Amino acid sequence: MGQAPQSPLRSIREHLTNAQHLQRLRERTDFLRNITAQVNETLGPPLAGRFAVARCEPTQVVIVAHSPAWATRLRFASPDIAAFFADHFNRSRAPRVDIRMAKQEVTDAHAQEPSVSQSLAYELEQRARQINDPRLARTLRSIAERADPKNINSNDGSPGNIGPDDIGTKAVDAKRADTAKRASTGLAKDDT
Repeated sequence: MGQAPQSPLRSIREHLTNAQHLQRLRERTDFLRNITAQVNETLGPPLAGRFAVARCEPTQVVIVAHSPAWATRLRFASPDIAAFFADHFNRSRAPRVDIRMAKQEVTDAHAQEPSVSQSLAYELEQRARQINDPRLARTLRSIAERADPKNINSNDGSPGNIGPDDIGTKAVDAKRADTAKRASTGLAKDDT
C-alpha cells in the first residue's frame, strides 16, 4: 500500500525550527509595528497608543482597539485611517477599515472575582480544618483566600474590626445582651 497523504498542517516545532518562516514572521511583526506607529503619529492624541494594526493589505486593514470606547472613537476616525492607507498603498481607492476589539482581560470592578469579608474567610478556614473531605476543604480555603483586606465587616452587615479572635464572640455577646434584656423586661424565651 502507499503512504498516507501528508497533512497540510505543520507542527509548531516545524514552524519554530524553520529559520525562513521565523524570519518572515519577524519581518511581518516589524512591518505591523512600524505601520501602527505611523498611524499613531497621523491620528495623534488621544487615539495614539490605543490600538494596533493587526492586518494591513491593500484591500483591507484590521485595527484592534484596546477597549470598546477606543474602538468607537476609531470608527469615527476611520475615514482618516482609510485615507492614510490609501496614501500608503498609492491607491485611489481606500482599503476597507475593520475596527475590532482586543480580547478583554478582567479588569472591570464588576467582573473581578468576588471577594469575601475577612470574618467569613476566617469562618471558612475554620470549617476547612474540621472537614474530613480534602477536596471540600481545599475549595473552602480557595474561597477564603479571596478575602478582601478592606472588607472587615461581619456577615450581619455591621461594620467593625473583627479579627480572628473575635469571630463568634460578637454573635455570642449579642445573644447574651438579648438574653439579659429579656430577663430584665420579664420576657421568657418562648415569648418571642
